[in-house]
Amino acid sequence: MDQFTVDIPKTLVNKEYTLALAEKPTAAKRIAEAISQGKPKKNLVKVRGYGMKLYDIEVYSATFESHYIIIIPALGHLFTLVQHGTGWTYPTYDYKWIPISSNRKPSKFTKHEKRQLATVGAIRALAEKANHLLVMTDYDQEGEVIGGITFAQLRPDVPLESILRMKFSSLTKTEIRNALKQTLKNGKSGINFGMYERGLMRHYLDWLWGINLSRALIISLKNAVGQYQTMSIGRVQGPTLAFVAKRMLEVDTFVPVPYFKIEAEVKINKTLYPLNVNPSQIQTKVEAETIVQKNQSPSVEVMDLEKSQRSIPPPVPYNLSELQRDAYRYFKMTPRRALNAAEQLYLNAAISYPRTSSQKYPANTNHKEVLQGLLRQKRFSSHKNDVLKLIQGKLKPTEGKKDDPAHPAIHPTGQAPSRLSGDAEKIYELIVKRYFATFGKPAKIENTKAIFSATDASFSLTGKRVISYGWWKLAEPFSNTDFSPLPPIKVGDVFPLTRIEAVQKFTNPPPLYNEASLLREMETAEIGTKATRAETIQTLISRKYVEGSPLHITRLGQTVHDVLSDYSPQVLSVNLSRNIEKMGDRIEQTKNGLLANGGSLTLREAIFQGIEILHSILADLQQNEIEIGEIIARELNQQNREALEVGDCPHCGKGKLKIVSSRRTGKRFLGCSTYFEDGSCDVTYPLPQRGKIMQTNQNCQYCGLPLLKIINGKRPWIFCPNITCKRNEEDRVAYEKRMAKRTQK
Repeated sequence: MDQFTVDIPKTLVNKEYTLALAEKPTAAKRIAEAISQGKPKKNLVKVRGYGMKLYDIEVYSATFESHYIIIIPALGHLFTLVQHGTGWTYPTYDYKWIPISSNRKPSKFTKHEKRQLATVGAIRALAEKANHLLVMTDYDQEGEVIGGITFAQLRPDVPLESILRMKFSSLTKTEIRNALKQTLKNGKSGINFGMYERGLMRHYLDWLWGINLSRALIISLKNAVGQYQTMSIGRVQGPTLAFVAKRMLEVDTFVPVPYFKIEAEVKINKTLYPLNVNPSQIQTKVEAETIVQKNQSPSVEVMDLEKSQRSIPPPVPYNLSELQRDAYRYFKMTPRRALNAAEQLYLNAAISYPRTSSQKYPANTNHKEVLQGLLRQKRFSSHKNDVLKLIQGKLKPTEGKKDDPAHPAIHPTGQAPSRLSGDAEKIYELIVKRYFATFGKPAKIENTKAIFSATDASFSLTGKRVISYGWWKLAEPFSNTDFSPLPPIKVGDVFPLTRIEAVQKFTNPPPLYNEASLLREMETAEIGTKATRAETIQTLISRKYVEGSPLHITRLGQTVHDVLSDYSPQVLSVNLSRNIEKMGDRIEQTKNGLLANGGSLTLREAIFQGIEILHSILADLQQNEIEIGEIIARELNQQNREALEVGDCPHCGKGKLKIVSSRRTGKRFLGCSTYFEDGSCDVTYPLPQRGKIMQTNQNCQYCGLPLLKIINGKRPWIFCPNITCKRNEEDRVAYEKRMAKRTQK
């Protein structure tokens, strides 16, 4: 880090100052605007390093209650763990922190990497001249690690205990100013060392498990057959992959059990209604047909009307997990996209901090002020009258049992976001409507059950009607009010029985996981954290261990799972991963003085325990290295062969169409496999030379060739390899029409 040359404007550091570290540039700018009396002053710190100009870093300066503060943004994590020493083997237990990307060749630096390294250089230069250091990162486990590690690496002479810590849950002007005032006033609001050391434990153990287990798989393959394939597995990835594998096995081995169901219809006022018939499941056809025979009748009579009312209480506020689930439910939005959208809203000061497990609002929230702020936004004008009624009464929101010591439930701040679109717009509406709903009254519905005459079964017809919409009206369109009341009927009415028959059904397998339900499974199992679960699922997808929606395990994913299951099942253990999470709980509580001596645990002790467990796992893998590598190689080769085959050859009917690359030109095309076997079929079809080609498992309706999908950084395109096919001509004409319309606009 001695290779940075930093040019700091003299006017920026011409007096004593406190250097404050924000987590991201957007947060730094918003905090600076909040604490400044006028517009904050923006300065450029120019950084050179590694023999080149890296980046000009924007920093903000402002005076707050006689304190001169310089705010510099991080870019999330600026430091990463790497192996301390050389070599590419395992086990390796020595690690160190370095600036992200600093171990890469400077000629390979991306623009973002240059900016990260320049930020490190600028922070160090400003920190060396600062009188005080202040952490303004998000107040959570990762925020503590970002602030603590950054200053520990760049100002190792300053004890972390002396560094100030600002705590806030939203980026509104009022909360930022109050938080900073409180921090500067007491001068002792330091880093939460419980969260800090818990975060360090996660980083250290996850790095150790990830690098060692991943190397074990990669080196096994290399040593066994000399083949290389990027693979990874980790402490949370393993159990999560096991969830998908187990569910796939349950579905694949599921044996449908036949049963019979009586279906009947009654005609009321010219409309057919399906009757509910009990027993709902009948095991034998004879029994079902007997029931049908005994209940054959031209009509049925209403024998009784059973009515009951049900009250549905308002929902509790969102925490991150519930928000991610509803985002998938209403928008099919993946958990990762939902979190990214929520973070964008947080940085826009539109909502509170989203990485929370709480279902409780802050005790001092001025809900009336927040609701009035929301009503000033045109997007909520349709709810104006209902919300105004809330404001006029006593505002007492419904809250849940879950709490989070760091942050309250997700809620809007009342401040209007700017330039809202896409995912962020959808998530914002979801959060605001949930906020409205927590102040509503219970919804009330009436259930009516009509009992019809039957000889050897129970015939009934149910309906629901809304008595009071209550909170449902406030939550629209995110409320289930699509109920159908019964038609006007009374006891003694007789209606035609238009159909009654026995229908064979089959039991269904359990549903495959989607990203939202897998995230819920992880939460139930207590593995991962609210902030990392979505990222773990995304890692499994990017590694091509799972794919699709719902999620299917790939051949590679199944192979990795099976190898670990046979040779090192602890890697897939939910209990082991959960116990390590609980070690983090004990570290935090011990450091914060909330645990008795008998259950205390230090960071050092936790690292030793984690390494001890990992070492025994790696010993098992090393002992079976060749067998593991051969199994992985065999499955990879089969997967690669299948990936090249796109379907049957329609020309000869015997071979398989395969993606082939010409040895002479390097160009790829489709060719029949029989050409390489006996030369009997030489049919070929051209292919696009750029982009990834994927199978669609569909055939062209005109020529019967397999349809393929091409992905080339743009919108995926499905095409027929037969260039003379009518489908391609239709696609060309449609494309030209779209281009013509754009030109006209």
